[in-house]
Amino acid sequence: RLERIGVGSSVGTLSIYKAELCRTAYDYGKPADVFSQQDLSKAAAAAGGQNKAGRGTAKAAAPGGEKAAEVQAKNIEAARAEWKNAASRLRVEQVKEQIHEQSALSLDFLALLFIASILAGIGLITDSTVVIVASMLVSPIMGPVMGMTFGARVNDWALAKSSSVNEVVALLLSVAIGGVIGFTSSWSSGAEDWPTNEMLSRGETMGLVTGICIAIPSGMGVALSILGNNTASLVGVAISASLLPPAVNSGVCFAHGILIRAGAVSYPNSDDYSFGQIGGISFLLTVVNIVCIWISGIVMFAIKEVAPTKTKSAFWARDIKVARAQKQDSKKSVDVEVIRKGLSDALEKERQKERKMKREEGGLPLASLRR
Repeated sequence: RLERIGVGSSVGTLSIYKAELCRTAYDYGKPADVFSQQDLSKAAAAAGGQNKAGRGTAKAAAPGGEKAAEVQAKNIEAARAEWKNAASRLRVEQVKEQIHEQSALSLDFLALLFIASILAGIGLITDSTVVIVASMLVSPIMGPVMGMTFGARVNDWALAKSSSVNEVVALLLSVAIGGVIGFTSSWSSGAEDWPTNEMLSRGETMGLVTGICIAIPSGMGVALSILGNNTASLVGVAISASLLPPAVNSGVCFAHGILIRAGAVSYPNSDDYSFGQIGGISFLLTVVNIVCIWISGIVMFAIKEVAPTKTKSAFWARDIKVARAQKQDSKKSVDVEVIRKGLSDALEKERQKERKMKREEGGLPLASLRR
């Protein structure tokens, strides 16, 4: 947990800290900011004629010194820029890691999918809205949609591809579980009332238009919930988008339609075409919802990135752009040599400054002049 929030860890005698804990060092301020006026007067009096004697030497060495100082300054700035880029990429990687955990086909993901699909199937065949809402809250299939959206925005197509595959697998499993529920429940007395209102509401053509109108703002809610820690918002999105129940409904209707066509079951006012149509529209509704959520989520990410708001975080102002540029660039890793050279030049610059101060102070210890 400490490592998750950015605290370092120890390996033997080596302490390792994550990049976001480190900040680039800036030069000391002007001498007046570091030393008191009285100390400066003492140093000037003690230096006396040494300053006059050293002026000629300093002027003679000025041209070469200025060039070396310019190269030194460029190395320090390059190291600072590379360090900031590395920190930005690390922050984006941490977000991608969290999203990947939510979209991976782990044991927890599959268990939640199994539980949610059973709840959705029971709610559909018993016409229970409460049970269906419970299945929406348990359903984990919004995670891969988040991975598809964020991966596409930062050009991490590996994350987007794996999330897409996991979403397809999750939907097929939902349909399969719905099919099992349909096969095992078709002989029950309650099947005489099929399709229920909950099954019909997800199998109407007009429901596709309604689904699009709901999925677009839902996708924007997903984008806001990814980094805003808005858990309540994500729960609301899961309920409004309702990706799982239509998929389970398609499996139930397909299975029941197959049994009717095979003559295994027979009920008045029901035929295989109507159940097949309801199942097809239900599955199409799920696909339409996912596509609309994905598109509107990407649009919301773009708006957050370019919106000129004063409260915009560094993640949207800089980190996303750096991560996207890194994916497009052939250089995949941090240029440690640039950072090493810049740190070396920064240390040498401080040493030169301290040697110069000691000469000007006429041997007065530097520590006694600090505030």
